[in-house]
Amino acid sequence: MSARRRKGLSDEDRALWALLAATVEPLPLRRARMARRAKAAGEAGGPDAAADAAAALPPAAAPPAAKAGAAAAPARPVPPPQPPVLPLERRVMRELKSGRREIEDRIDLHGFTQEAAHMRLMAFLVRAQISGYRTVLIITGKGARDGERGPLHEPERGVLRRMVPHWLEMPSARHIVSGYSQASLAHGGAGALYVRIRRVRG
Repeated sequence: MSARRRKGLSDEDRALWALLAATVEPLPLRRARMARRAKAAGEAGGPDAAADAAAALPPAAAPPAAKAGAAAAPARPVPPPQPPVLPLERRVMRELKSGRREIEDRIDLHGFTQEAAHMRLMAFLVRAQISGYRTVLIITGKGARDGERGPLHEPERGVLRRMVPHWLEMPSARHIVSGYSQASLAHGGAGALYVRIRRVRG
């Protein structure tokens, strides 16, 4: 009586297995052990034995399902938007120009480098807010006229005049400054700014 021939995988079985194997990810340690066994089986019994052993590889463990009714993780709080910095109201501008509204403090940034001017400006704004001031004057200077040159023979066109408005609108200053506008000629014109200070929130 001839020995019974071992039944191998059909082409359809092999295609189904390949499709299944592509959709699962076995556990790393167990997969390694089973892969070694599959390799050894393949060496001992040929490709059919290797396929049979590979079919025994376990699928990846699915992540635990969330418990019904479990509270979702709290979302991170969204920081409040920065308050806007707006031009001064017409009424405030009229009162400043006519002298009916007092300028409570002022700072002159003439002659300072950008770094020094920025540090002095921020310290001045903080001090003004702590003191309860509402309206201050910042003197930037108009800068040299076109054609004039600085000591290094580089054209100077009012660096602080351009930079101070930028600094007033930065996040670090928005909680202090509520608005600003160019000063009247009596207070410096294009070389100065009226600045409104926010009240300290208690």
